[in-house]
Amino acid sequence: MPRLTHNTLNGLFILSLLSVAGSSPALNLANKPLFLSNGSVPNVALMLDNSGSMDWEILTGRHFDYCSYATNSSCSNPTTDGLFYPNYSAQYRYLYSTSSNAYSNTYALGYTWDLTNTNDFVVYGTKDWRIFSKDLNVVYFDPVETYTPWVSSLPNASFTSARAHPISTETGYNSTRDLTGSFYVLYQDTAGFSGSYPTNSGSSYTSGPNGQVDYWDDHTIIKINSDSISRWEVTFSVSGGNVVRTVSAEDVNYDQDEVAAVQQNYANWYQYYRRRAFSINSAVSDLLASNPNYRYSMGLINGSGTPLVQVADNNNDLPAHNDDLLNTLFEQNQQALGTPLRRGLDRVGAYLSTSGAGAPITESCQQNFSVLFSDGYWNGSLSNASIGNSDGDGYSPTVADVADYYYKNDLRGDLDDNVPPSAADPATHQHMSTFTVAFGLEGKLSDSDSDGWPDSGGQNLASNGNWGDPFSSDPSKIDDLWHAAFNSKGEYTSAKTPTQVVDALSNALAEIDRRVGSAASVATNSGSLRSGTQLFQARFNSSNWTGDIRALPLNSDGSVSNTPSWEASTLMENRTADSRVIITADMVGNVLVGKPFRNDGDTTLSGSFSQGMDTLGIQGRLSDYTTALVNYIRGDDSNANNNSPDAAWSQCAVYGATCTLTESQTVRYGLNDTWSVKVMPAGQFACDESVFTDSLAGDVEVCQLATTQNYGFRSRASKLADFIHSTPIYVGPPISRYTDDSYQTFKSDNASRTPVIYVGGNGGMLHAFRATDGAEVLGFVPHYASTKLHELAKINYEHVYYVDGEQTAADVFIDTDGEGDEWKTILVGAMRGGGEAVYALDITDPASFSEDNADDIFLWEFSPATHTKMGHSFGKPLVAKMANGQWVVIVANGYNSNDGTAVLYILDAATGEPLTDGGVMDTMNGDPSSPNGLSSPTAVDTNQDGLVDYIYAGDLNGNLWKFNVDSSDPKDWGIAYNDAGTPLPLFSAGSSSPITVAPAVGRHPTKQGYLVYFGTGKYLETIDNQSTGQPVQGFFAIWDELYANTEFPGPVGGGDLLGQFITAELELYPNDTNNDGVTNSQDEASSFRVTSSNRACWDECGTGNIQHRGWVLALQVNNDSRGERQVTQPILRNGRIIFTTLMPSESSCTNGGKSWLMELSAADGSYLPEPPFDINQDDEFDEEDKNFTNWTTADLTAICPNGQCPAPSGILNEGVVQTPSIIGCFTGVECKYLSGSTGGIGQVNENPGGNSLGRQSWRELRGD
Repeated sequence: MPRLTHNTLNGLFILSLLSVAGSSPALNLANKPLFLSNGSVPNVALMLDNSGSMDWEILTGRHFDYCSYATNSSCSNPTTDGLFYPNYSAQYRYLYSTSSNAYSNTYALGYTWDLTNTNDFVVYGTKDWRIFSKDLNVVYFDPVETYTPWVSSLPNASFTSARAHPISTETGYNSTRDLTGSFYVLYQDTAGFSGSYPTNSGSSYTSGPNGQVDYWDDHTIIKINSDSISRWEVTFSVSGGNVVRTVSAEDVNYDQDEVAAVQQNYANWYQYYRRRAFSINSAVSDLLASNPNYRYSMGLINGSGTPLVQVADNNNDLPAHNDDLLNTLFEQNQQALGTPLRRGLDRVGAYLSTSGAGAPITESCQQNFSVLFSDGYWNGSLSNASIGNSDGDGYSPTVADVADYYYKNDLRGDLDDNVPPSAADPATHQHMSTFTVAFGLEGKLSDSDSDGWPDSGGQNLASNGNWGDPFSSDPSKIDDLWHAAFNSKGEYTSAKTPTQVVDALSNALAEIDRRVGSAASVATNSGSLRSGTQLFQARFNSSNWTGDIRALPLNSDGSVSNTPSWEASTLMENRTADSRVIITADMVGNVLVGKPFRNDGDTTLSGSFSQGMDTLGIQGRLSDYTTALVNYIRGDDSNANNNSPDAAWSQCAVYGATCTLTESQTVRYGLNDTWSVKVMPAGQFACDESVFTDSLAGDVEVCQLATTQNYGFRSRASKLADFIHSTPIYVGPPISRYTDDSYQTFKSDNASRTPVIYVGGNGGMLHAFRATDGAEVLGFVPHYASTKLHELAKINYEHVYYVDGEQTAADVFIDTDGEGDEWKTILVGAMRGGGEAVYALDITDPASFSEDNADDIFLWEFSPATHTKMGHSFGKPLVAKMANGQWVVIVANGYNSNDGTAVLYILDAATGEPLTDGGVMDTMNGDPSSPNGLSSPTAVDTNQDGLVDYIYAGDLNGNLWKFNVDSSDPKDWGIAYNDAGTPLPLFSAGSSSPITVAPAVGRHPTKQGYLVYFGTGKYLETIDNQSTGQPVQGFFAIWDELYANTEFPGPVGGGDLLGQFITAELELYPNDTNNDGVTNSQDEASSFRVTSSNRACWDECGTGNIQHRGWVLALQVNNDSRGERQVTQPILRNGRIIFTTLMPSESSCTNGGKSWLMELSAADGSYLPEPPFDINQDDEFDEEDKNFTNWTTADLTAICPNGQCPAPSGILNEGVVQTPSIIGCFTGVECKYLSGSTGGIGQVNENPGGNSLGRQSWRELRGD
C-alpha cells in the first residue's frame, strides 16, 4: 500500500528541520563499517565426541604393525583403526598408566607403555619406536609445535611434577609424574618395501622414501634428561639377507635455557595435549578466543536431549558465556562410551527447532550451524523415525540423512524466510548447515579435483549418489561425515593433528561468518559503453577482514558480467613478499623522505615502525621484530601461526657485572622462575637492582637476553586486507585539455602510459594495480600509519582503519626536484578514519615504480605532527590551479582535530605545506569543548579560465561555508562573509543537521550566481546507526547570489527556502516476474517515491510572497524520518540533481539499511517532467512509466488526479549504497551502477535528460 502525505512543509517545519542542538563531544569514529554493527549473530552448536576413544593417547595413521616386519607370513594387513599393536595380541590405547584413564590398565586390551622405562623403548631392544613419533602417532609430542595451556589462566606444567589432568576438580589432577627421561623420535622416510606388505626378509626392504612410516626407516631418538638432552641416531641396512639395525649415540650440547625450553614444552604437551580429548579442549578454547562473537552452544554425543551448554540469554553476555562453556568442557570426565553421532546431531537439530522462551533462533535471518566432531566410527541407534532416508541414497538412517533433514526442513516455520542466501548455500528458510571434522581417520572416497567434495568419473557425487554403505564398512562411516556436510552445504575436514583440528574449526567459522560487502563506489575506465569497458569494485570480507579489487567487464547491454577479468586477491597469492614493490615515508633527520618498505640491507626504518612489541608480547631484539613485522605487512606469513610468542634466553651478565647491548633488546633479570623483564636500549647497563628496581636485591643471579623464536603473528586468509571506504580510481594516459605547448608534449610523451587502479586499503597501504591484468605495481605505507601497523599482527585482531580515504589524481605543473617546474601526474590521498594525514605521490610513470625510486615517488605528507588544526579528513582532496597561478591541494581539516574548529587548508602541491598567505582559512566555528570540523570541499571555476574562484564546504555544525579565492593575491583570499571579523556561513542548518558531503555546484537556472547542492546527516559513529528518534534531515539547494560582504543579508534561513516533500512511497508490481501472464501482488515488488512539484519564486514575487534563496526536500514521510540522511556526494548532471539517501536499520536482518536513489529537477527540486526510471522495463522512458494505477490496487486519487500520475523521483535499493558511477550505455539511456553493503553491484538504467546546468567539480566546470 502507498503511504500518502500532503504538503505540510511550512515555516514551523523548516524551523524544526534547521534546529540548533547544544554542544557535543568529539566524534567516536567507528572502527569498522557501521552497516555491520547490527548483523545477526549466528548460532553455532558444537557437538563434541565424548566416546571412550577420545580418552586415548594414541592415534595412528595407516601403517603396518611391527609383527609384519618381524615375520614372513603374519600381519599382512595394514592397521587403519588408529590404534597400535606392538605384538600379536596387545592393543595399545595409552602411553601412560594414570588414575584418570577411562579404561582400566588391567583390561585385556588396555596395556600402557612407560616412556621413562628404557625396557619399553627402542634403545637397545627390539620394540617398535614409531608410537613415539608424531609422524605415526599424531597426538604425540611434536617438537616443532609450541604447547601452551588451554587458556591463559591455567599455569604451565611442571616437568618434574606434571599432572594427569590440569583441572583441580578432575580425576588425575593429583596424579603427578616426573617426566625426566622421556623420549621422542624424529623420523626420516628413508626406506620402504617390495610387494603388498613388508616381511622380515632383507629382500623385502627397499631403499628410498615410500610415503609411509616403516619400522626400518632411519630415525633419531631424543631423550630429555634432568639437565641435558641425549640423542641416538638409528639407521637400517641389509646384510646377509637380513635387515640390520645400527644405533650410534651422539654428543649434544644444549645450554640450560634450551634444555629448560624443551622440558617445558614437553610438560605442557603431557598435561594439556597428550589425549585426543585434550586436543579438542585446546581447539575449542582457541576457537572461542579467535571468534568470540557467536552464540555458541555445546553438547556431547553421549548426553541428554538438552545441550550441555545452551546459547547465551543475550548477545551482551557472550564473553562470560564463552568462559562458562569452556569451564564446563574442561570439567568433563571421559568414560568408556560409544559413538552415537546420528543421535547427537539429531539433538542439535531438535534444539535449534525449539520456539518460545529460550529458543536459540531469535531472528528470521539468523544462520544456524552445527560442528560435529568425532575420532571414530559411529554406532548406536536413532529414534527419530521422521528422518528416514532423507537424502534418497538408499541407506538410512545415516548421519548424512540427519544433516539433510535439518537442512531441508524449516527449523522455524513461524518465522519469515529471511536467511541470507549465498552461492554456497542458497536456502533462505531457517536451516542447519553441518560442518564435520573427522580426527585422524580416512574413508574410501577421494577428491581428485581438490574442490572439497568427492568425485567419481570426473563428476562430484550427488546427494543421492554412491557414497558407500556406512552400515557395512567402517571407512564408509567416515565418508558418511563427508556426505553429511555435502547435504547441508557445510564443509568436511579430516584433521590428523591437534593443530589441524584448530585450523579445521577456525575455517568452519570463517565460512559461517563470511559476509562480503562494499562501502565504496565503483570506478570505470570509460565514460561510455564500448568494447573493453570495465567496472572496478573494491570489496571486503568481514569474517577475516580480507579484501579484493575486481575488474568486471560490462556486457553489450550495459549489464555487469558475473565473471571478473581479474581479482587482485587471487593474483596476490602468487606474489612473494620480497617481489612486491612497496615504499614508505620515514624520517631522516627532521625530514620525511621516501624509502623502501624494508628493514634490512641498506634500509633501516625508524622507531615509528617498531611500535607494538610489548603489546604483542614479543621478547627479543627490536630490529629483528621490526624486520619481522615489516615482512609480515609485505605479505610474508612465515611468522604468522596464531601461536603465543616465544623467546630463547642467553646469559648476558651475572649479578653486579656489566651487560653490553649493540641494539635495543629484551632483558630479564632474576633467579630461576622469578624475573623482572624490560626492554633495554643499546649501550651498557649494570646487572643489579639499580637498573631493575622492581627485583629483590640479593635474590638475583643473572641478566639474560631474549632472542625471539616465534613471533606468533595473526594467521590471515589473504595477503590483501579489506578495502572499505576508498573508491578505486582509474588513471590512464593524460587526458586534460590544457592548451599549453608543454602539456601537449607531456600528453604525447605519456600517451602509452600503463593504466593503473589506485585504492587505499586497511592492510596499512595504498595499492596500485595494473588495470589490464590486476598485477600490483606499487604499495605505499604512509608514515602516519607506521605506529599502528602492529595491530594487524594481533591474533585477536579488532578491525582498524589505515589508508581508508579517497584519492585524487591530477596533472600539475610543479617543481618536485629543485630543477624547475615540469608536468607531473600526482596522486593525493586522505586516510579518513585511518589517520589525520594527507599524502602525495608522483605517479607520472608507473614503469618507473621501484623501491630504488622511493624518494622520487614520494612527495610529501601533511599531518597534525606539524599542523595541529588537522583532523581526520573524510573527504576527497582537490588538486587545482589558483588565481595566483600556483598548483595546490585543497583539503578540509576534517574531524576530531586538536583545535576543534572547521578549517580549510590550501597546500602547495609540490611541498605539501600550507601557502604562506591564504593557506589556512579558519572559520573559528567550534572549539575543543564543542568540536566542529570541515567536510569535503568543492572548488568552482566560474569563468572557464582554469583557475579556482570559489570553494564551498559544509561542516559538522550544519554550516555551509563559501571561501573566496578569485584574487591573484592570496592575501585577499578568505571566508566570503563576516560580521566585524567573525566569519559567517552562507547557510546554517544547525548542528543537528551536519553536512558531511562535498556539495555539487551549478549555475542558477535563471539568475546570476550558483546553486549549491548538498544533503545533511552523518554516518560516522555507532550512534548514527539508528532509525528512530532521529532529527529530520534534508536535501538542500542554496542560492549563492554573489553578494559582496557589505551587501550580504546574512546566512540563508529556513524561511527563505522553497519546500518540496515526499508525497508517497509506492509498492508497485509493474513486471510479470512469476510469468503467470498478469502483473499483480504475486509478482516481485519495486518501491518508488513520488515528490512534490512546487515552483520557486526567485524575484519580483509580490506582496506577501517569499523570495526564495534556495529549496529543500525534507527526508521524511508521514512525519516520520526513519533516520534517513544524505551522506554521499550528489551528482549534478543534465539539469538533474542525483543523490542517494540512507535509512539505517536497527534490525539484524537487513544489509545495514536501505537506500533511495533520487533524481529531481536541479532548478527547484520538483519531480522531473519525464520519467527518469524505466519502471516497466520496456526499454522506453515514456508515459507508460507513469501508469501507477495499472500496477497497484491502492487508491491513488490524491497522487494521480484525473489519472495523471507524476514521474517517480526515487527508487528503493536494498543495502547501503554509494554515489552511483554513470556511463552512457546507448542512445537515450544512462547506466548507473551502485555498489553497496550487499557486496553486489546494482544497475539502474535511466533517462539521461537534456539540459545542462553545470557540473559538480572544478575540473568538470572547466570542461575537462
